[in-house]
Amino acid sequence: MQAPARPAPPDGEATRGLGLAVGLFTLLWVAGIYLFAGRGELLAEDFKNLHEAAQFERWQDALALEREPLRPLHHLIFYALARLSEPAPAWTRLPSFLLHLGSCWLVFRLAGALGASARGRLAALLLFVLFPSVVALVTPAAVSGPGRAFFVLAALLAFLRGRRLATWLCFLLALAFHQSAIVLPALFAAWILTHPAPGGWRALARRLAEPLVSVPAALTVLYLVYQTFFRPQRFHGANSLASLPANTVRGALALFPEPLRVACVEAFRGSSGTFALVLAGLFFTVLAAAGLRLFVRGSPLARWVLLAVTFELLLPILTTGFAQRYAYFSAGLVAAGLGAWLAAGARRRLVALAALGLLWAADSVRAAHEYRAISARARSVLDDCRAIRAEVGPELPIAVVDLPESAGREQEILFFSL
Repeated sequence: MQAPARPAPPDGEATRGLGLAVGLFTLLWVAGIYLFAGRGELLAEDFKNLHEAAQFERWQDALALEREPLRPLHHLIFYALARLSEPAPAWTRLPSFLLHLGSCWLVFRLAGALGASARGRLAALLLFVLFPSVVALVTPAAVSGPGRAFFVLAALLAFLRGRRLATWLCFLLALAFHQSAIVLPALFAAWILTHPAPGGWRALARRLAEPLVSVPAALTVLYLVYQTFFRPQRFHGANSLASLPANTVRGALALFPEPLRVACVEAFRGSSGTFALVLAGLFFTVLAAAGLRLFVRGSPLARWVLLAVTFELLLPILTTGFAQRYAYFSAGLVAAGLGAWLAAGARRRLVALAALGLLWAADSVRAAHEYRAISARARSVLDDCRAIRAEVGPELPIAVVDLPESAGREQEILFFSL
């Protein structure tokens, strides 16, 4: 005898159950990366930051304006870590992972502010969690990236809700983590331009002049003047023209799966033959055409996400050697936008997002394995150095030669770079 079918649970109850499952998965995924790759040996820049912070006599030294680079909250975190009796690798990476969990929550909230349904918000959260941000999280010296992303996301959320003080405060905190937070007023302006209100140009000018936007813009101008004329230029000047093509390729593909990024970069370098170069050129042509079509015919939200990601990625393209971890915040914007794009019952869109999530997840797993292997090599080198030091005593210098400056498939992990 067949048992009677149970009635389907109410939609709200099903969504709550799905939310609990996604929340649990988020915690398990982030904890898994932390336990698998976050306890490996520190690398060169991590030791350098800890050593410099250990020289601070008091915590106020971390906030000194003359310190380079001008990232007070970054220095303050390392001041606290350097005061531990032995800063174990897991402890030094904890701030980045905590900030990442906070950013996951903010992406969820941002997707809702952009108009996503309950399931769309969960989809945005899942996408951002699966994005390959491993190197950004397990590199303690890069803690300014997750810190800056957390407060920029918070500032965007406050801006969309019209909360002035919260917007200004989050902007200043983001700027205290990393100077690239100066992009935030451009994101505000892009939102106003892509979501015009009735009243024409006058209404547009009034919205741009509102303190919600004009105060961060004025602070950005003052910050740029201070950095340009009153500080030594030691960090992030303009790149040479010769480096722009390679940086542009890497930046444009930062949100694409790693195999595609690597294949395109190698093709444009000419190491894969003429046919691969032609294919890469065609791919970029199609990509540019798709971006133009999205900007011309897409929704206001699609235009804003496209502009915001372009502004965000343009800074590292123009000022430094592009690394995939610089796409961390852009991934949050894209995830939130795609969550709003996912309409109820749109199975094709759901399949597309699921495919993207699986590709990003595969990249994350590869990155975690890669970082763990590189960290194991660093630990072997340090163990050898400690053994030699114990043998020769404290007076005789030890030279370590022929170690690579960077490592990894895309050479983005600074292995022995000081």
